[in-house]
Parts: sequence; structure tokens; C-alpha cells
Amino acid sequence: MMFWATFLFLFVLGVTVIYVRHRIGSSLSLSLLLFSTLLLVHGIPMLVYLNVSGPDTLIFENALKFVDREEVMGTILIALSAMFISLVIGAEVANAGLLRWSRQGQTEVMADGEGALRHVITISTLQQVILWIVVLAMLGVSLHESHLANIAEFFQFGGSEIEKTMLRRDIGGTPYYIYNVALYSIAPFLVMVSYSNDVGANNRQLPSLLTAALFCVVLLGKFGTLSKAPPVIFILQLLLLRVLLKNQTLNFRSALKFVFWVVLLFLSITRLTFPELDVAAGLSFLYYRAFDIPNEVLLEYFSAIPVSLPHSWGQSILELFGGFSRTDNIEAYSAVAEITRNSLLSTSNSMFVGDAWAQFSWFGVIFVSMAVGFLVRLIDLYSQRNGYTDEFACLIAGCSYGIFTILSTSFTTGLITGGLALIPLASIFFISRNSACKPTTPKSLPTNE
Repeated sequence: MMFWATFLFLFVLGVTVIYVRHRIGSSLSLSLLLFSTLLLVHGIPMLVYLNVSGPDTLIFENALKFVDREEVMGTILIALSAMFISLVIGAEVANAGLLRWSRQGQTEVMADGEGALRHVITISTLQQVILWIVVLAMLGVSLHESHLANIAEFFQFGGSEIEKTMLRRDIGGTPYYIYNVALYSIAPFLVMVSYSNDVGANNRQLPSLLTAALFCVVLLGKFGTLSKAPPVIFILQLLLLRVLLKNQTLNFRSALKFVFWVVLLFLSITRLTFPELDVAAGLSFLYYRAFDIPNEVLLEYFSAIPVSLPHSWGQSILELFGGFSRTDNIEAYSAVAEITRNSLLSTSNSMFVGDAWAQFSWFGVIFVSMAVGFLVRLIDLYSQRNGYTDEFACLIAGCSYGIFTILSTSFTTGLITGGLALIPLASIFFISRNSACKPTTPKSLPTNE
């Protein structure tokens, strides 16, 4: 089974690469980010993990101890193959169903000129007042939760990684759901909107006081989680916004520069968290966290479910909407970790395919993947409906966190916490109704494909 599953997986990877090249193209979009990241993390690295880096490690061996390892590994590769094909189908359904938006965007681009950026984001006086209220509310939560003191305590703590993890759980983040949703999705988008308004409407070279204040409270909240990823991803979102405002096409040079910043930022915060690591050890740690762990968790899910844990068939979703509740129910990310690690203190957070498998078996893998492909392409087409605008840049950069979210947790989490459902709605309130916005064409812009 493993041989044919590997052959199918490699064939589907090739088909997906061809699809991305000829249907998605090199223009920066959420679809390009989604497919590229999946291919990068769960493509060849999955085969490397299953055959090279995974065997003889603790989690790998524990997960496969009581199951047919060839069958489990083959099932994972078939599931990922089904995921890629379903993503393509979902994206194509969006393309076919929303052809009007696509043609409208192309018409706007042709009317304005290739590569022309139109500023359609405006912030009224009332909206500025609302944004200042957001700043004060977020600052109030950070002060109440002693974020500055907690950050200082965490980075000065000299314990092991496990001890730092326990400290993070004790003092990191906040219990306020609305604040957390704002911090992870809406507030970073508001920073981008405010900055785009500065650049477009006010012609400022430096960010306004409002933009700077929004940036500071968001960055403080991100560091206040005491996790490495949130502040780094926020900075990368702003770098992506900067790239999008200057250039909508991803070429080799810009991709290389972005990868460089990704590695540099993550390496810097890793060294800050674990000063004992040298550069080589830091890079090895980054590879382990970026490539081995996401694939390791998928192995845990497919090993535990359904052999040790039954498929839930939507139980957690029904509980979310108040359908029924069980006090003895344990979420899959905790139950899977308990099976492979013998502890409920640890969690195994899987990307959307792992959660879909836990919920609905093969139906979940196929239909959730189709829903992801459809929604991501839908946001692309919506953001491009007026051509190449600063709204497009803010939507793509803002929703990029949603891509990260569904690649590390469930699809439903990506809708709210990741902002895939909220950010497009929020963008409506900042779009100028004046259709006479003048395009601004940077001299260095290449022509769009």
C-alpha cells in the first residue's frame, strides 16, 4: 500500500504544481499562499518525515506502536492527495461561479493600466474615533493582564523548554475571547487599513499617530501571548502588505527576500527565547518546528483515529452551537496527545485535514478541503473585484493569518480567529464610494501577467 500511496502522492503533487503555475499564477493571492505553503510543508517534507526524520523518534514510535504502520502512513498520503485535489476543485468552483467578479477586476486593471494601484480606503473622522477606542480598549486589557511584566519575566526565565511552556500557560495571553479575536484577526487588519489610509489619502512618508498606536497595542498583545509565532507572523503580515502595495507579482527575488525575513525573524525570536542555541542549532530547531511537527501531528491523528478514538461525526460542532453537551467529552487535540504522549497537559494541534479526519473521516477530508479551496479563492476574487487596490493588499495581507490558522488548527477556527470570515466583512466599512480614485503607478512595478 505504501508504494502505491507514495506514487499517487507524488503524481498529485506534480498536478498541483502545474495547476498553481497555470491557473493561480504568480500574482500574490491567498490561493497562492495556501497552495505554496501546503506544498512546502506537507509535500516532500511529509515523505522526508515518514521515511527519514520520523522513524526512531519518540512520538513517531509511540503513535505507530499498536497499529499497522504501513497502512497508517499510506492512509496519510492518500488523504493528503485527496486534500490537494479537493482544494483544486473548490477553487475552480469559485472561479466558475464568480466569473463576474473576476472579469470586473480584470476590466478595472485594464482601465487603470497594468500595475496601477488605486487607493480606495478612506477613514472618516467617526472611524478614527472608533479606532482610537479600539486602541484604548486593547491597551486597557494589556495593562490589566500585566503584559509588559509577563513578557519581561518570560524572557528572563532560565528554565527548560517544558518549564517555559508551563510558565506560558500560567501567565501568557488573556481569557477574554473578544480581545483574542480582535488581536489575532481584526486588529492587525486595522493597522494595515490605517497605514494604507496614511499612504493613500494623506501622502505621509511616516505612519500617523493612530497607525503607530494601533501597531504598538497589537504588537504588545502578540508578545503578551508569550508564544514565538504571533509577533513574528504579525511583522511578516506587514512586510507582505508592503510588498503588495508596491508589487502584485511574486518573482524569484521577492520570494527569496521574503523567505530570508521569515527565517531571520523566527531565528531571532528563537534565540531570544532559548539563548543557549547557536545559529546551527536554531536553524535545526526551526526546521523541526516548521516541517517535522506539522507532519508528526498528522501522523498522531491518523494513528489514533479511528483505531483508538472514534470519529466524532460533528459532535464538537453541535456542542459549539448548543446542540448538546457532554461533560466527559475531551477535544481531539487533547485526546490524541494523551494516547501518544500519555499526558493531557500536552496538545496535538493539527492542520484542517487532521481535524476534518477526526470529525468526519474521508467525507471531512474531501468536503472540508473543497470548502477551504472555495473560500480562499472567493476572498481572492472579492478582493480583486475593483482591480489592483489598497483594499486588495490589506485583504490579502490580513487574511494571510487565516491561512496560517487553518494550516495549524481547524477550518472553523480559521473562519473567526483567523479572520477569513470577519476581515472581508470589516473591509466594507473602509472602502471609499468615490469611484474617481486616481491610480498611483510606482516606477519600479513590473507588468502584471
